[in-house]
Amino acid sequence: MGNSKGAFSSLAAGGIPDNASFSKSERSSGSFSLALKSQFVLRSRHWYGHPLQGSMTFCVIVESWIPCCAIAAWSFSRSSAVCFARLSAKFLFLYLTPLFSIREKDMKVKSKLLQPASNVCSECGGRLIHDYAQGSLICSGCGYVAEEREFDYGPEWRAYNEEQKEERIRAGPPVTLTIHDKGLSTTISSQDRDIRDRNFTPERRAQIYRLRKWQRRLRVSDVTERNLAFALSEIDRMASQLALPRNVKEAAALIYRRALEKKMIRGRSIEAMVAAALYAACQEYKIPRTLTEVAEASRVSKTEVNRGYMSIARGLSIPPVLAASVLFVPKIASELKLNGEVQALAARLAQRCEKRKITQMCDPRSIAAATVYLASVLCGKKLSQQAVADVLNLSEVTVRNAQKRICNGLRIKLPNQPIEKPRQKQQRARASLSVQNIVASIDWNGEGFNLKWLSERLKKNEMFWDVLYDPKKFPGLVLKLKSPPVSFLLFKSGKANCVGAKSTKEVRKAVSMLTRTLREAGLRLPEPRIAVQNVVLSFNLGKTFDVEKIIQKFKDAEYNPEIFPGVTVRLKDPKAEILIFSSGRGVCTGAKSVAIAKRAVKKFSALVR
Repeated sequence: MGNSKGAFSSLAAGGIPDNASFSKSERSSGSFSLALKSQFVLRSRHWYGHPLQGSMTFCVIVESWIPCCAIAAWSFSRSSAVCFARLSAKFLFLYLTPLFSIREKDMKVKSKLLQPASNVCSECGGRLIHDYAQGSLICSGCGYVAEEREFDYGPEWRAYNEEQKEERIRAGPPVTLTIHDKGLSTTISSQDRDIRDRNFTPERRAQIYRLRKWQRRLRVSDVTERNLAFALSEIDRMASQLALPRNVKEAAALIYRRALEKKMIRGRSIEAMVAAALYAACQEYKIPRTLTEVAEASRVSKTEVNRGYMSIARGLSIPPVLAASVLFVPKIASELKLNGEVQALAARLAQRCEKRKITQMCDPRSIAAATVYLASVLCGKKLSQQAVADVLNLSEVTVRNAQKRICNGLRIKLPNQPIEKPRQKQQRARASLSVQNIVASIDWNGEGFNLKWLSERLKKNEMFWDVLYDPKKFPGLVLKLKSPPVSFLLFKSGKANCVGAKSTKEVRKAVSMLTRTLREAGLRLPEPRIAVQNVVLSFNLGKTFDVEKIIQKFKDAEYNPEIFPGVTVRLKDPKAEILIFSSGRGVCTGAKSVAIAKRAVKKFSALVR
């Protein structure tokens, strides 16, 4: 009885004593399990009571009731314990039912509190971080330990140098995308020795040689794997030359693999597509590498790299990333060996320019160079604009223009340089549309032209103010009409193109004049067929635009200030291409008629508005 009394007192205090002993009859009667349940409820009061404040009363009543049930079950017989358990169940049902009258909305909110997010602290809403040394998940704000005793998936041994690491490691390298087989294949060593460092017999050596040869062949078996192996080796070479981290190499390898799966590499240079994938990965991770630097490392032209990047971005639906000029400031400062004061001031100037939209649609390299030059002047450092421009392969004029723009926008006064007066607010320009060029194809359905003979006959004609024919430079005959001011491109196939017209009426008039002239020269030509191929329309929407909002509005928008200072938007219905600038001016191309071009501009204006 002495032990039972001690157990009773400890149960009433809220737990089971460590030295408590239970007989087989007590264990079979359910007293032991009931006592464990009471201990679980008592110890879990803090977890269930804290988020659900409305159920605190329930926990308190259960705390006072369950130990009593346990004490009664301990002292009474088995049948009496069953009766007492039934009475306790009735008590819980009758007197505790009003406590559960909680609205469904409150229950949903509290259930969310009971299930905190994986990366959000349930106490303060802070961010949870992993402490791998202690194996716990800790809140970075309040220090709350969300989880502890986590599994450590790393090795159980420690290595203090590379030799110890190579000796103790028992597994291969991790799976990586920078290898064509992801590092899962095996390699046969070139040494002709076995595991006990003994030389092979001649028969065994010949067998291993054949196995090694077929192993190399099977690793790269088809054309796709050969393409991938060469491309990934190029990515590794270019990344090491540009000093890029490993995550950028992995991202570039993934982009190239996706392009290869969609058959976007066929017909294009592998080096150009590799450089384009690496440039896209640099933009994704915001690594300050320009298109010129990537092109120099890839040994292909900048135009080819840009063309490959555009095709990858369009085919894989990669959104354009606005490169921040702040990212180029540390590079310039480190190359010119500037101190931290100049670098910090240049970074603040660049951030102020981006916040006020002063340098919108400008090359971020020129803005970074201009801010570094301004910061050096304001800090009293002697630095020339040419020295800053040479770091990023810019011209001195570009840096000077960007510096003037920043000074006028931020109202910064440099010594011996006056600040321009702020311009008066101009009236809002009216929205306007005007046709700039119509390109039409002409087909006479006849035999081919003798271009050399035609050029000699038409040079004496006063209708044309210039007749050019040089097959080394251009394979066609160029005819420039005086009135209307239209140009024709004649080819040996008997077809021609008409460019420079402002309307379809001018196209028909010019084609009829050319047909009459060719007939007078001795050619038998039927009535020509005219088809409009492209309409170039310039417009002004009368208001300024934010580049970021346009890019967010249109998923297939293209923007690269290193190549073109405007945003390119492709519309599917009607089929046209819009080139828009921040000033509200733009160009519409790709339409087959003037009406379609006007409808495309109106639709774009409505979507942006």
